[in-house]
Formats: sequence, C-alpha cells, structure tokens
Amino acid sequence: MTLSALDDVLRRAFHVRLVEVHASRAVVVDLGRGERDRLRAVMAVQSLAGMGCACMGDVRFEILDARRERLAVVLLHHGITLAWGDWNGHAVLKNGTALLRWLSEHGLSKAPRKAAETQSWQEVADRLLNA
Repeated sequence: MTLSALDDVLRRAFHVRLVEVHASRAVVVDLGRGERDRLRAVMAVQSLAGMGCACMGDVRFEILDARRERLAVVLLHHGITLAWGDWNGHAVLKNGTALLRWLSEHGLSKAPRKAAETQSWQEVADRLLNA
C-alpha cells in the first residue's frame, strides 16, 4: 500500500467516529468539505516505518461514508504514528502535534495530554526514519 492510500480513503469520508481507546468515549464528527480537507492534512503521513507498537493505541478513527458505513479503521499511537490494516507496520505522521490539536478541538480530552509525550516519541520516530 502507498503513502497516499489513506488520503484516498479520507477523500471519500463524510463522517469520522473518534474513540478514546482507554476511556471508551466516542465523538462523531461530520466532515463537510473544509473539515474533510483539514482532517486529510493533519492525518498526512511522511513514511511507512515498517515498525509497530504493541499498545492498543490512543485514539481510534472509524472513517465512514455518507451512509455511515465503515471505510477504514485507523489507530493513532503516541501522537506520532498511525496503524491501519492496509499498511505493513505503522506510518509516521508529518505533524503529530497538528493531529492532536485537531482532536482536542473536536472534544477528545486526552489529546492535549498526549501532546506532552509527543516530543520524546517524535525523537524516536526521527531516529527510525534516519536509520
């Protein structure tokens, strides 16, 4: 699968159900054209690291079409990577902080706390990319 594969799915999205994995709290965001484009921008990835993480992730994105049928499920890990079944391993976000900010703006309370962890995890991601 290519780096742009998730973006191709997001282009067809009309809704996204956000679930804080450890809190089991869900928020549904209706994606008008502007908001869909904004989500695409903050979920952009820079590389497929080929690595994985053993945790359950922090936020689950259930990407839905106009009939609210599931197009994809993507997990955010540590504010820096995304796990999606169509990729082999995790993908490193271009800007994890921007995605955390977007989540906070849409009512996910744990997202700002994860931002504090992002710096150290971003250093790990940078080392993986430059190895």
